[in-house]
Amino acid sequence: MAFPSGTGARTQLALALSQVQTLASQIKSESISIRDRTAAGSVFARLIVNYVDMLAAVRARLAALSATPGLAAYARAQFDDESFDISTEYTAMLSQIDATITWVGTNIPKDAGNRWLAVEELVGGVLTARSLTSANTATLRTQLNLLIAAID
Repeated sequence: MAFPSGTGARTQLALALSQVQTLASQIKSESISIRDRTAAGSVFARLIVNYVDMLAAVRARLAALSATPGLAAYARAQFDDESFDISTEYTAMLSQIDATITWVGTNIPKDAGNRWLAVEELVGGVLTARSLTSANTATLRTQLNLLIAAID
């Protein structure tokens, strides 16, 4: 066995696991922020659209990192808990990310061309940001709570 360098397989696995954990923390933190802001009152629809953009980008990065050969076994060894199934928990997190993205795709108002109406044009040509009330986002908070719970 060779001495582990900064570019060897073990280092790459450690970096990949660290990045997955950092991204999961980012999702949890952003989800808590959105949940709390929507519970407090109206928010601009653009806030939710930006959140979904972030979720989609992070999900893509998570998918790329999960393709790192040996990552699941490495993670299992790092957590030193044979009863912990990292693959199941990872899949549950991704499923809840997808459910949250789907909620937004289904519930943000759209025009006839299926484009989100995050901005409305008023009669005088003045653009006004579309707001979503706390009641409009109540079921989003349900999705957010499930996503938050899926991440330790």
